[in-house]
Amino acid sequence: MVRTILIFADANRRAAITSVRILSQQRVKFLFAINEEFPKRLTNMIFKRYMETPLLKYSATSFISFLNETKKQYGNYSILPIGEWQIRQILENRHELLQGIDLCINDLEVYERLSNKKSFINICTDFDIKVPSELRSFPTSFAYSFVIKPKNYDSNSNVLKYPLLVDSEESFNQVVNLNLDLSKHFVQEFILGPSVYYCAFYKKGCLINNFSQLNTVQQPNGKSVLKAEPFSLSNELSEKIDLLFGKLKWTGPMMFELKRCDASDVFYAIECNPRLWGPLQISADNGVDFVSPCFDLDPILPNTSVKWGYFWLSGYISGYLLKKLTKQNFQKFKPTANINYRELFWRNYSRKYFVLDFLSQCKELIKCYLSSSGR
Repeated sequence: MVRTILIFADANRRAAITSVRILSQQRVKFLFAINEEFPKRLTNMIFKRYMETPLLKYSATSFISFLNETKKQYGNYSILPIGEWQIRQILENRHELLQGIDLCINDLEVYERLSNKKSFINICTDFDIKVPSELRSFPTSFAYSFVIKPKNYDSNSNVLKYPLLVDSEESFNQVVNLNLDLSKHFVQEFILGPSVYYCAFYKKGCLINNFSQLNTVQQPNGKSVLKAEPFSLSNELSEKIDLLFGKLKWTGPMMFELKRCDASDVFYAIECNPRLWGPLQISADNGVDFVSPCFDLDPILPNTSVKWGYFWLSGYISGYLLKKLTKQNFQKFKPTANINYRELFWRNYSRKYFVLDFLSQCKELIKCYLSSSGR
């Protein structure tokens, strides 16, 4: 039987592209959807080879109605678990969805406990997983680096959408000027060292497969991963994480971010993405399939003895824009292995998009520098 899969192509482009590369080797039919304000031409360029139906569009105000209408038109379908907003909307309004619309993540309470920054830290503490020290309140002046995080996912303008690193007087003043509702945030010490992703898929708490990566280059403020390599996390720590998800009886993919402290080599839990994540391609290149299990399909990626690194070239351009905006530097750490790297987009059927994306980001970077120099 051919399974129909709906992909929100605007939610996480990197994860969507990797997922399509994997699922195109299975017996599936794709439906692609974007927000009505998202560029249609760009999405068509990326996924045209895989499109059997016209590109679908939804609005934020009628999202659930869109899902139901899609069911009426195309029959039963499953949803690729990407997009924080999209997943929360589906889980919160599941009672309004027609039968035959499936998402492998099925527990709103557990999803929120994992995805919300503060409750995730509390869970880690319960399972004896180290977390960064928490400050009692937001500092009145800058004395040392720290990270401010939203306690919960919140759409209000005075609540951060992502954690912010404060590592200078200038970045401290930028945060102060945001006029945040500090009661909805918490502050942790900044751990200097590379981030490590422990990625896994569970079914009712049982581990299906896992993969770890060491991120050697990230955009300023700890944003998107630009370069990464396979990594071996200790059995002791991975077993603690697996026990946590076993107790929660989690079903679905997840990415558990840790920081390895340069000074002590101690690992600290930072956050969790209980959905498919951006640099998913590195696990696929190394023979680990987190996508097929989302649809009860057998993993199809072959085992490989060759270790491949992850490299996202155009991400460096957006990283320079972020550097200009935040006044922060790229986070770079020494690789631990001599391996070959594969660029994320410079591959079959996505080279055209690579060129367009690279040129468009160069254009934005030039505009940014011209505007800052007063030309």
